[in-house]
Amino acid sequence: MNNNQYIKSLLDKYWEGETSLSEEQALKDYFKSGHVADHLKEYQGLFDFYSLEASKVSSIDMKKLLDKQSSNHSAKIRPLRGWLVSVAAAVTLLVSAVWLYNQKETLVSEDYVYEVEDPEEALEITKDALAFLSIKFDESSKTINTNVQKIKAARKFK
Repeated sequence: MNNNQYIKSLLDKYWEGETSLSEEQALKDYFKSGHVADHLKEYQGLFDFYSLEASKVSSIDMKKLLDKQSSNHSAKIRPLRGWLVSVAAAVTLLVSAVWLYNQKETLVSEDYVYEVEDPEEALEITKDALAFLSIKFDESSKTINTNVQKIKAARKFK
């Protein structure tokens, strides 16, 4: 097997994730050598990038950084009582939701619906409702006017 076929087979294994470390090193050495076959030049930029990135050295001291972060974050211990309150609240919410769902049928019952078929009766019911609203409106207007007069009188003393 010539060198180009060997490199092509290594590339196939590399793309499948099946190369060993020594085979990957052979690929890196091949693409660094400068004697790359024309049909494999498209991969040379990738391996050049890998070499460039591997040569970079970080100025961050990871041990100090990790020690600093671990000292800033101490373990939080939640008391058992707080946990029980959370569980009790969740159970109460669940029971309330189930109860309200079951009550839905009784709240929307046809027993509370009164349908008027006679137009004269409907007119009388409407008149009674409007008269009731008129009385309530007049009462609230009188209360508002009385309170406004009190506010105006209080402003005179300022």
